[in-house]
Amino acid sequence: MSRITSALLCAASASRAALVASELQKLVPVLIPLLDPPVVRGEVSAAHLIAITGHTSRRNDVHQPDCPVLRQLLPLTALADHSAFLKRPCRSCLKRRIHFLSSEHFCMNLEEKCSQGGVNVPAEWESIVATQFGSVVCLMEEFVMYAKNRREPGWTWLVYDKERSESHRLVVVNFPSNRVPLELGLWPLAVINMTESRLLSAIVAKATTTVVESPPAPWSRAARNTFVAATVTSTVAGTTATTANTVGDLGKDLSSIRAQIAQEAVLAMNWEFVLQQWRQAESYYTSVERENKICVHRTKMEREAALAAMSKLRDSGATILTSDTVEITVAGGNTAAKKASQDQTVSTQTTQENGKEQKEETEGAVGAADQDPHCVQLEDGTWQYTYQNGAVTLLRPDGTRVFKKSELNITIFADGSTLYEYPNNTSILDRVDGVRVTTFADGTKKEELYK
Repeated sequence: MSRITSALLCAASASRAALVASELQKLVPVLIPLLDPPVVRGEVSAAHLIAITGHTSRRNDVHQPDCPVLRQLLPLTALADHSAFLKRPCRSCLKRRIHFLSSEHFCMNLEEKCSQGGVNVPAEWESIVATQFGSVVCLMEEFVMYAKNRREPGWTWLVYDKERSESHRLVVVNFPSNRVPLELGLWPLAVINMTESRLLSAIVAKATTTVVESPPAPWSRAARNTFVAATVTSTVAGTTATTANTVGDLGKDLSSIRAQIAQEAVLAMNWEFVLQQWRQAESYYTSVERENKICVHRTKMEREAALAAMSKLRDSGATILTSDTVEITVAGGNTAAKKASQDQTVSTQTTQENGKEQKEETEGAVGAADQDPHCVQLEDGTWQYTYQNGAVTLLRPDGTRVFKKSELNITIFADGSTLYEYPNNTSILDRVDGVRVTTFADGTKKEELYK
């Protein structure tokens, strides 16, 4: 019976992996056009999907106003089969579902690779482990200890942590459910499956019961024979008691079952594959590819920060001038002399700025007192109002209103859309359909919902 159960469980895990891959094939092409920065179309690995869907942005990853998942009309598990959702997807829900599926696919794939191949330990891996744990046996014991003593079902990982010193970069960690260490910047080397499905398969394999014949039908000759009926009844009762005792003992033996699962996984570990993962981790953290990805991510964060600042600027009425600068100083060298020079510079700048602000306030007060707009009708029927402070207001025949100032131009169209234009060649267009179009100085545009 144990062989039949193992075969059924293997078939179930294989079918689950096929279902996960099939659902990812439907959802990933829908997500790729929505990503920022964009991803090159082609084969995308599960690790890449985990990285791009693991972190969300408060500004960009918001639910659609008509999101069926948010309105509790559609479960996350049914996104791939809902054609209306795929035509107008909610990026927040889509990223959440793809992150779950890609994490599950990554865990199952890594477990399969760790259990394939030989169990011989390479000499290079022995020397790497010896610097931290003393021997491979000590590493295996710690791996098993973490796996069997975890508080909840999940996966136990052996990871590479670059932030630690060179002699302590091997770390054993426990994560609940199918959470992957890639989210925390840790490189997975090996994994032990301690999920509920794995524990259940071990319990079912251990709970062997005896199959007996069912009692005869009451209308049969065997049922009318008192001797045969008594024998069958006692046999069934004994089998029931044996089964109950076997299942009851499983609760006491759960710790031993977990220890057995961990021991079997470690003894069947493909250490050659683990060594390859170690080499890939070291080469990646010193590669130019990683530096380029960091630059791309930093550029994205800077653009989001600039967009947030421009949005606050529009709401507050303040302005960002092209002459605004930020000075960054690095500690070191003659600190005392630098500090004295900086203090003197700051005090001088503060005095100049205070005098300039007082002068501007005085001029603004005089201009406000003598403000008398000069009204002229242009040839196209537009009414133009010119103020002494240089501001100009235009009222066009089609209902468009234009307010021009030295630091900001505001255009309100007849349909209700509003355009804000700034001196640094950037603009924000708030359309009536709830879409905000931001145009940066380099000509790039970004659309988002603001309602």
